[in-house]
Amino acid sequence: MRNILDGLTYLDALESALRDWSGRLARLRKIAPRTTSPGREGAALQREFDALSGEVHRLLTRAGHPAPGDGRPNTGPVLVVGGDSSPANRFDLGRELTLEPLDPRSLAIPSVSPGEAGNGADASGPLDKALQTVSRNLGRVAAARSRLARIESHLAQSALNLRR
Repeated sequence: MRNILDGLTYLDALESALRDWSGRLARLRKIAPRTTSPGREGAALQREFDALSGEVHRLLTRAGHPAPGDGRPNTGPVLVVGGDSSPANRFDLGRELTLEPLDPRSLAIPSVSPGEAGNGADASGPLDKALQTVSRNLGRVAAARSRLARIESHLAQSALNLRR
């Protein structure tokens, strides 16, 4: 049961990171078309877009701290969820998740330059694609979480039956 709870904690952390990415990308998507607005608002949005996209790129390329689904082979904890460590009692989170990459090449967050009409709207396509990738990854995490929670429920019931 402890292994399952550890796995659920791992999935919670992964889900939290993906939700953080989703929020950042959604904000970029929201302000990109408005960065070319005239006046102070456009300039402020441009600064925010530049800072946020720079932060996303920095996080994606930070050595030793890959983003969820960084394109590396999916490795995650292999949990023993039964009475022994036979293959039937193992839950491989890396294989269960098969996350899509979140790296600078796959996200391709465009730069937006002030004063170029349509430029901000052009950024929407790549940002939509990045948000879809994060959303699919969130779905995979939810599916793995659901499967692991079902295993936990079955083990809890088995433990209760053994106590009777």
